[in-house]
Amino acid sequence: MPRVRNYTIIFLLIAAVAVSGCVQGKQVKTDDNNGLVINSFTAEPKTAFPTDSVSFFLDAENVGSFTSECARAQLFNVDSWRLTDGRKVSDELEGVPFRGVQVSPGGISINIVFGRPVSVSVNIPFGDADPIKQQFKDVLCGFNSLGSFSDQLVKTDIDILPPDVDRNRAGKIFATSWTLFPPVLPEGVSTTFNPKARVYYLYQSNAIAKIPVLSINEFRRRQNTGQDTTLVADISNQHSPVKIALTRGGDRPIVVDTNPKLLQNFNTQKERSTFVFEMQNVGNGFVTPAEFIDGKQGGFIFGKIILDGTGVEFSDCLGVTEDQHTKEVIVSGDNALLLKMRSDKKVPFACTIAVDRNVWQTLPQGEVTLRFQMFYVYNVDAEAPVKVVGVESGQTVEEVETGPPG
Repeated sequence: MPRVRNYTIIFLLIAAVAVSGCVQGKQVKTDDNNGLVINSFTAEPKTAFPTDSVSFFLDAENVGSFTSECARAQLFNVDSWRLTDGRKVSDELEGVPFRGVQVSPGGISINIVFGRPVSVSVNIPFGDADPIKQQFKDVLCGFNSLGSFSDQLVKTDIDILPPDVDRNRAGKIFATSWTLFPPVLPEGVSTTFNPKARVYYLYQSNAIAKIPVLSINEFRRRQNTGQDTTLVADISNQHSPVKIALTRGGDRPIVVDTNPKLLQNFNTQKERSTFVFEMQNVGNGFVTPAEFIDGKQGGFIFGKIILDGTGVEFSDCLGVTEDQHTKEVIVSGDNALLLKMRSDKKVPFACTIAVDRNVWQTLPQGEVTLRFQMFYVYNVDAEAPVKVVGVESGQTVEEVETGPPG
């Protein structure tokens, strides 16, 4: 019997260790302020001679709330380096890939260039944000074959899933590598180069703002009975690099005055309240620059804002006016210029909401919500310094450059 008790104690200890290991295991990685992040970007060897091949390795991971779509990893700042077949990068690719967006009265033109032979331009007419996002995705995901030289610099992954904490599932990893030969330097010369990896991807930011509403009668009743009248708005964001903040107007409820005199006049039948919002780049990177026909540049954000509540409509918001009688703002054309990300990583905008006083004659309390569904192309960078040493004594730059790599 004592031996049985010993076995029992050992078994319980093993079970306790197993349970402890499960509970204290590595948590799923998430980040409130990012989508796809670069965990590491490394080069090996860190000191290279002209005939050494240098391997670059990129480890990126989705830590946000949404799928990273059409992800591309580009190796650049390597213009003087050589591809594995001996050709210089600068002979094949002219500078950093250009991704431009032009806005004109007829619609949006997207131009994406991966070197001289690979370029696509697509024209998108103004309209609902959802088809525009799909066309963005179709264009950005359309580079399945970029040519042999581009394949050595551009790596792709169409969909990178986000983490799921409830299922204990980590975000999908985007890992890729490149191999290049360093520039050929003269004998006795050495310098440090800084190759850079840029990962860009299509991402989205969803948020909801909840604004309390009180009728004037309910407001006064609360005042007279000593109840709280300082109801404040609330805004919730999901994990993403661009957040939506409510910076002004949310410190008090909308109070709807239903005075009969106001209801008799058409011009005073609506209670109007203005709120100032702000798009904020809180992530590790930046929204893809856009180039507009007027020469302005900045991060370009698309999407829509949906208003919900009793007797409400937009009075003035990003180009939408009250005579349109709508609860939806589409950010897809000229009004996208109003959401151009500034150098301080912020862009403020105001929305005025109109509440029908007639509807609120018999309602004491309610809530107005604004749902933000925005999307954009986001970029994150990382560098991997490599010290390059010149040719050996007795060699010339020309001999090494014209000879086979390695």
